[in-house]
Amino acid sequence: MSVEGIQFVVAFIGTICVAVFLARRAKWSLVLAVVGAMVSIWQLESRQARPPAEEKVINRPIVVQDDQYVSSKTCQACHPAHYETWYNSYHRTMTQVATPDTVIGDFNGDELTFLQRKYRMTREGDQFFLETVRGVGGRSDKRPIVMTTGFHHMQAYWTPAAAGQGRGRELSLAPFVYLREDKRWIPEPSSFLRSPHHLTEPQSVWNYSCQACHATGSQPRVATMDTRVGELGIACEACHGPAEEHVRANQDPLQRYRSHASDEPDPTIVNPARLDTRRASEVCGQCHSISHPASAAEDRALMERGATYRPGDVLADSMVTFHAANRNGPEMNKAIAETPSFFINRFWPDGMVRVSGREYSGLLDTPCFNHGDPEKERLSCIHCHQMHPPADEARSHSEWANDQLGRGMETNEACLRCHTELRTGLEEHTHHPAGSTGSLCYNCHMPYTTYGLLKAIRSHTIDSPSVTASIETGRPNACNQCHLDKTLAWTAEHLDEWYGAPKPTLNADQQSIAASLLWSLTGDAGQRALMAWSMGWSAAQAASGRDWLIIYAALFLEDPYDAVRYIGYRSLRRLPRCSDIEYDFTGPKSARAAALNAAATAWREYRGPRSTGSAILIDESGRVNQEIVQRLRAQRNDRRIDLQE
Repeated sequence: MSVEGIQFVVAFIGTICVAVFLARRAKWSLVLAVVGAMVSIWQLESRQARPPAEEKVINRPIVVQDDQYVSSKTCQACHPAHYETWYNSYHRTMTQVATPDTVIGDFNGDELTFLQRKYRMTREGDQFFLETVRGVGGRSDKRPIVMTTGFHHMQAYWTPAAAGQGRGRELSLAPFVYLREDKRWIPEPSSFLRSPHHLTEPQSVWNYSCQACHATGSQPRVATMDTRVGELGIACEACHGPAEEHVRANQDPLQRYRSHASDEPDPTIVNPARLDTRRASEVCGQCHSISHPASAAEDRALMERGATYRPGDVLADSMVTFHAANRNGPEMNKAIAETPSFFINRFWPDGMVRVSGREYSGLLDTPCFNHGDPEKERLSCIHCHQMHPPADEARSHSEWANDQLGRGMETNEACLRCHTELRTGLEEHTHHPAGSTGSLCYNCHMPYTTYGLLKAIRSHTIDSPSVTASIETGRPNACNQCHLDKTLAWTAEHLDEWYGAPKPTLNADQQSIAASLLWSLTGDAGQRALMAWSMGWSAAQAASGRDWLIIYAALFLEDPYDAVRYIGYRSLRRLPRCSDIEYDFTGPKSARAAALNAAATAWREYRGPRSTGSAILIDESGRVNQEIVQRLRAQRNDRRIDLQE
């Protein structure tokens, strides 16, 4: 019997002895003690019923529960409800061993082509393979798919590094990912907003670039590539810290009873809800940030034994987090010197984050986080998001898991909990009808100016619409992202009238042409992606009209960036008479022309009320001012963009 087993037997006997003593006074005490002891023995068996050791696995990182990590299955024994909600989250499925239960891709052997090379994704029984077809004779290199990343929107696949190169457990990224909603394969580079000049074979190595935030308790061990993790995916101990001491302390059933009955925190485990707002948010920030090891020693540790940060620690002791406030600091300047594209591919010019998955970096520049009323609850990640919905949650698990928002947090309640004065004066503040999308706090103060996962995502730096900021940074403002048919001059006029915001100097185009068209036709790939998404946003269509968007959404089908073409096509299909247009955003240019012609036909044959106006470059007869459109397209910002999600 193990040491833990002996401890449980001792605890069991001790509990019975106490119960016998108590039973003289109350029979229910004996029953309670016996039941408690039986539960303890069952929990021990549950903990010991772990999967066999993975040392025999040789072609991928293995799960080894050491370094005080014990696995979420151990947590399940005492916390079944919390385990269930975590199990239904997309954090769990961030990284998984490839099995028929975890793989969502269609491995039917269809031939796929990328960079003039042909591939097949095949299945043999319960195993999956990437087959690279070589030469006319059809000789192939077949590698097993051993691990997956992602599950919610898309899924990427990992294969062992080339055989015979002495790379241990090193994993290479397969050249295709599977889009869940579209039910199709696409080249892996096309799933990111990546310059067409950079569309090469995937270079990612899981052991270097993914393990820190896609697994729990990771030990990269890159010197030997003997990578180990406490658990694949983002599991309980990623947020609560290693639980070995907690399990040991709570093997005593009496200790558990005392702990449940007490309001005092358990010193053997971290509960983020009991931390102050900054420490609690840093638990999320260990992954959801743009960061860099705080020292060379930390960098070395990160690549061998893994990150030294543990939930409840001060994150800055081990990681430098980049955000707007330190955009001119030495760490940022060093990062830019080492990688000149570091800044532009992660931040807007004023330092606001422009890529997904880095919400903590955005939160750090939010006044509600930094200067909230200390007498009230200051803003933190768990102010709005929850890792475990309550037992009486009305939403389905899948609905909750989409953003893991707390109850009511998709409404103004998220803000009104602190800004109570707006409960009765909302319309006077927003100048939009109560209940409309224009009176939803998020839409004005957390607009869709972040890009990732082939869509626009809300900024997590809470600020106010500003035409000045749009001119200086190129970042769309909330007003023009919803009112797609309005100019920057129109927005500046209203912000001045309603809030006293100074009106900046505008050039002729900014005064006369809808801002959405300026960003769509002259902007960089990141701006174009946001506008392509906005044209499919129901709130923007309701505020701006839908018919005229056919013309401009169709123009995205010719964009040089795969991701922009994909987003533009998705938006186009949400417009009148366009739902049946067929288009392959990764297909040859000749095939894309048919979709452009179909969109033009849909515009000509549209019979509803016509949107016209000089701001959208459409005259009263429905004719588009092609001269101006072409002039603006010639000014397109073609700097290389590779947004680092």
